[in-house]
Amino acid sequence: MAETEIIATLGSILEGRGGVFSVMARDLKTGEEVSLNPDVPLPTASVFKVPVLVELFRQAGEGRFSLSEMHALTDDDKSPGSGVLKDMSEGLRISLYDLATLMIIISDNTAADLCLHKAGVDRVNALMQELGLNNTYVAMGCKGLLAHCAGIEEKWPTREQVDRSFQILKEGLVYYETAAFQGTRENTITSTRDMVDLMQVLYEGVKLPKDVCRECLEVMKKQQLRDRIPGLLPLGTVTMTKSGTLGRNVVINDVGIVEPKDGNPYAIAILTKQEPRDDSREIPARLSKAVFDYFTGRRAAN
Repeated sequence: MAETEIIATLGSILEGRGGVFSVMARDLKTGEEVSLNPDVPLPTASVFKVPVLVELFRQAGEGRFSLSEMHALTDDDKSPGSGVLKDMSEGLRISLYDLATLMIIISDNTAADLCLHKAGVDRVNALMQELGLNNTYVAMGCKGLLAHCAGIEEKWPTREQVDRSFQILKEGLVYYETAAFQGTRENTITSTRDMVDLMQVLYEGVKLPKDVCRECLEVMKKQQLRDRIPGLLPLGTVTMTKSGTLGRNVVINDVGIVEPKDGNPYAIAILTKQEPRDDSREIPARLSKAVFDYFTGRRAAN
């Protein structure tokens, strides 16, 4: 399949759909790329948890703290949305490493906010700048993103505002005009090029310590939310991914590394801000499969 054909294939998948779609993939051996709108800043949703993971593990590797450090869960820690810690009893003791793992493999929002607090939002943003990822910026964590979804426009909401967010979101209300759905620095944002570059940093282990990169990818390899980049790939394909979702079939993202059985490993990032349809969540899996077919030299069956 020629490069022009893969671009046409991606276009055909997106034909008739409203919204903004960004795709980028890079062969990690040859450097060959496929891209569609790769430099458009878009909402990360939970994809921002990857930069948090990298900075957290980087600081632990420098000896600033230990990943075996224990945290006692409080009700104030709890964030709305995905995860299990919001339903756990106050006083539960959990290690920083396990918080990081929950943040990635089941996208636990409470764990993510605790990890972000430990790593420091300024330090996360400084690392992204140091790595040249200039479209990546963390403006707020999960509590802030979900407060905005609930119409409470506070980046670092109070306990009372978080409680209100829980209630509003349970009622099914989402406020799409807020910053959480915008591609500006009032929001937590990235681009597919930045995320592919970050995946390459983790794969190569040169710009950051090899141990840190390896540990990050080992956590991502344990991913349990596998309906997007891995969703339509052949059994046995190794993937290391992190997805993100915000709103009802609107922001639907995934980034990671794919290691085909027969072919070179490649980094891939898919960011979407869609006009919602019933099948919106299928789009990243279909885009991912098209890229897989391109890089492994297979044509899609249809």
